[in-house]
Amino acid sequence: MNKKELENKIWYRFLKVVYFTVLVFVIFLAIAIVIADKPLHITIDYANSFIKCNEKPIKFNMDTNNISVKGNKELYYTDDLNFKIECSQYSEGLKKYGGRPASSNPTNYTLDIKYKPNPAYKEWIGGIFIGFGIIAGFFVFIRYTFFYILLGNKKD
Repeated sequence: MNKKELENKIWYRFLKVVYFTVLVFVIFLAIAIVIADKPLHITIDYANSFIKCNEKPIKFNMDTNNISVKGNKELYYTDDLNFKIECSQYSEGLKKYGGRPASSNPTNYTLDIKYKPNPAYKEWIGGIFIGFGIIAGFFVFIRYTFFYILLGNKKD
């Protein structure tokens, strides 16, 4: 049996449609995984980022003080309250008497955020090429194996 004879068989044409459908499905699934797993191109450099008080000449290193930023723009609620106290001109009194500024008080500090390239981004790009290479190799292997079993030769 040769390839021309196979083209006339309905089961062979159906098998080609199934093969192509599975290939397209796997490619779309891989693309969805790649998009969902994409890291940010840049990330916050916490070691060089600071919080500067507006009312006092004090600044706090974000890495040393273990501070995280929400959405690259603002502090989380508890950190926000803590730095409103630290940066207040009345901070000693607030600490001494256990007072807390209202969360609605205006922010009295400035975030000085520095960014750096994310090393995971390059690994992600390399993973895309490796992943799609493995997928392509797998489907080529299936194709050649099928023809070898059915036709008895390696050529399609």
